[in-house]
Amino acid sequence: MYGFDIYHSRILGLKNRPSGRGEDTYFVHPSRNAEQFQRWAFWFRHTAEMYERYKDHYEYAPRYTHSCNRYFRPCSLIPFCNDTYEGRIEQWDQMISAKASPSELAVED
Repeated sequence: MYGFDIYHSRILGLKNRPSGRGEDTYFVHPSRNAEQFQRWAFWFRHTAEMYERYKDHYEYAPRYTHSCNRYFRPCSLIPFCNDTYEGRIEQWDQMISAKASPSELAVED
């Protein structure tokens, strides 16, 4: 975009619920090197290829069970993932589409 590599940056962050004190603002000065960018690019490519390969046949996608209990609670899709092939098809047919949130609608624009 600028015609030169950028390896150092400054990011300003705010707490979701500011308390009005000095610790509400976070300054981060991350540094990255060429190898880290390359590793990220490989990860991104792998993820995009996985999506393209399995988007129409999700039931054949590999499972990464290390993520089932992340973010402080079990994933709500554990019963779906652990069901049989026929059971997953049946559950999928019973699912209904959720109304898009304002954030999702904003991304679509």
